[in-house]
Amino acid sequence: MLETVRKHAQGWLAKIILAGITIPFALWGVDSYFKGDGRGNVVAQAGNVKIYEQEVSQGVRDEMARLRSQMGPSFDDAMIDPNEVRQRVVSGLIEEHLVRQAVQQARVALTPDQLRAEIAAVPAFQENGQFSKARYEAALQARGMRSADFEKQVRDQLSARQLLSGYAQGAIISRATVNTVLRANEQQREVSLYSLPVDQYMAKANVSDAEVHAAYDKNRARFAVPEQVQLQYIVLSPQTLASQVQVSDDELKNYYQKNTAQFADPEQRTAAHILLTVDPNAPAAQQEEVLKRAKALAEEVRKNPASFADVARKNSQDPGSADKGGELGTFPRGAMVKPFEDAVFGMKEGEISEPVKSEFGYHIIKLEKIIPAQTKPFEQVKDQVRQKVVEQKALALFNQIADQFSNLAFEQSDSLKPAADAVKLPIQESALIGRTNQDPLLSSRKLMDAVFADDVLKNGRNTDAIEVAPNTLVAARVIKHVAAGVRPFDEVKDALTMQLRAAAAMKLAQQDGQALLTRLNKGEQVDLKWEDPVTATRQQGPWAVPLKEQIFRAGVAKLPVYVGVADGRSFQLARITKVVDVSEIPAEKQKMYQDGLAELLGNEAVSLYLEGLKKSAKIEMKTPAGKAADSKE
Repeated sequence: MLETVRKHAQGWLAKIILAGITIPFALWGVDSYFKGDGRGNVVAQAGNVKIYEQEVSQGVRDEMARLRSQMGPSFDDAMIDPNEVRQRVVSGLIEEHLVRQAVQQARVALTPDQLRAEIAAVPAFQENGQFSKARYEAALQARGMRSADFEKQVRDQLSARQLLSGYAQGAIISRATVNTVLRANEQQREVSLYSLPVDQYMAKANVSDAEVHAAYDKNRARFAVPEQVQLQYIVLSPQTLASQVQVSDDELKNYYQKNTAQFADPEQRTAAHILLTVDPNAPAAQQEEVLKRAKALAEEVRKNPASFADVARKNSQDPGSADKGGELGTFPRGAMVKPFEDAVFGMKEGEISEPVKSEFGYHIIKLEKIIPAQTKPFEQVKDQVRQKVVEQKALALFNQIADQFSNLAFEQSDSLKPAADAVKLPIQESALIGRTNQDPLLSSRKLMDAVFADDVLKNGRNTDAIEVAPNTLVAARVIKHVAAGVRPFDEVKDALTMQLRAAAAMKLAQQDGQALLTRLNKGEQVDLKWEDPVTATRQQGPWAVPLKEQIFRAGVAKLPVYVGVADGRSFQLARITKVVDVSEIPAEKQKMYQDGLAELLGNEAVSLYLEGLKKSAKIEMKTPAGKAADSKE
C-alpha cells in the first residue's frame, strides 16, 4: 500500500493538487527536535496538543531553506512575505498533530522491517548501493539528531502515509469522463503572440514623492526589521579540532588491523522467491490452504529449477518481484525479514527451499549465488582509515579540552581571546542575525536565548559554552546590536519608487492591451507584428499559466479568436488561428488518464479528510502574549 502511494505521488496529473498538501508533511517531525522545557510561548493548540514558538521558528527556517534550495541563486528573502510563511508553517503543524492523533486512534502500526527498509532506501545513507550504518550515524550527527528521534520521525511519517493512503485509493472514473478530459488536454491550438512590455511604458510612468510616502506609510510592516546582533564566536567540535590532530602510518595500520570488519564487504546472497500472501491472523484453514499451494509449487520448481522464473511470474503475489521472475537482487544480512533471512543464509547455492513462513505469507526461495565476505586491502581503504582515526583522536581532544574551554569563556567573560588561544581556534564573526536565522550553528534556540539575554546583550559578556549539537560547543559575544524597528524611508525610497513606477507602467500596458483586444475581437484590422505561430496542447504549451488558461478557455467556434492577460512584465495578446482535435485515443493513453484522474480524486479525498479533522477539532490560535486570539470548533 505504501509503495502504491509513493508511486502515485509521481504522477504528472496529481502534481496539480499535491502542491496544496505538500507543505504540512514537509514540516513533519519538527517537534522531535525539541525535548523538555524552553520551547517558548504556545502559538496554537490543536486538540490536546500545544504547538510552541520554537517548533514554529524551526519550521520557518526549514521552509525558507527549502525555498532557497528550490529557487537557487535567484532567490531573495525580500521576495517572501515572512508572515505568510509563518501562517503556512503553523497550519502545517496543526495538520501534522491532528493526523498524528488520528494515527494513534486508528492504531496504525508498522513492523520494524518496514521502518528498516524505508531508512535503508535513503540514498544519503548508502554506500555502493547498500545501507551504511556509518553514513547513517554521520548524517544524523551532522544534523544534531539522535537515531531514536529520527526513527520516530520516519515511523510517524510512514504511519500517516499508511492512514492517508486509504483515502487516496479506490476512486472510480467513468470512461466518458476520462475521454472528455483526455480530448480537452490533448487538443492542440495554434497561437501567435504579441507583447506590450512594461519597459516601454516606464518613461510615462511617473510617481510623485507624495505617492511614495503614502505607500511607505501604508505598508510599514513590509519594511519592519527584527532585533539583530552581530556576533563574535568560537566553535569547538571534533570537526574544528581535526586540523590539530597528527596521525602516523603505524597508527593507521594498527587501527586497520583491530577493525578489519569495518573494511569488509559482508557476505551477500542473490536470491529469487515466489510469494503466496496470507494474513498472519487468517483462520487456520485458510493458512493451511495457502501452505498446501506453496508446497505444490515448491515441488514443481524443484523438479524443474529452470522453470522457477516462469512459475514466479504466473503465481507470485509479490508485486515488486513477480514481473522479474521473482528476482530480489543481491543483499546482505539485515535486509530481509528474519524468517526469510534465516532460511536464505542457511541454504546452498542453487538450492530451492521448502515454503518459509513470514508475516507476508509463504516464500519459496531459490538461492542463486553466494558472494563471500571480502576484506579490502589496507592501501585501498587508507584514506577511510585516516578519516576514522582523525575523528577518533579529534573527539578525544574535544573531550579533553571542552571543560577548559567552557571555564575560560565563563571566567574571562569580557573577551573570547583567552578561550580561543587555549584551544587554538579562530574567533569568527557573523553577519547581522536575528533570533530566527539560517546559520546551522547560530540558529540554536538555546544559543539565541543566551545571546539576547541582558547579561550578554547589555553587559557585553560572553555567553556560556553552549552545546548547539552533539559534541559541538559555541561561545559567543555581541559586538553590534540593532534594535527592532522599521527601515527608514530614505533607505527604501528608491526601491519603492521603482516598484510603484513598474506598477503604473503595467497599468498603462494593460490599458493599451485591453483596447487592442477589444478592437481585434470586433473584427477590426489592426497592424501588429505577431510572433511566429506555435501549436501546442495544454500540457506542452510554452505559455505562462495565466495566458495558457485564457487560450484554452476561449471559445473557438469562429476563428481567429483573441485573448489577453497581464503577467507583471508585459501585457500578452494571443491570436488563436487553428484547432486540432484528437482523432484516435490509444488504450495506453486512456489508462494513463484513468490512473491520473483516480489519483487526483484520491488526493482530493485526502484534502477533504484533513479539512474534516480540523473542523472536528478545537483549534486555538494564540496571541504573542499566549492568550487565545480566536478559536474554532
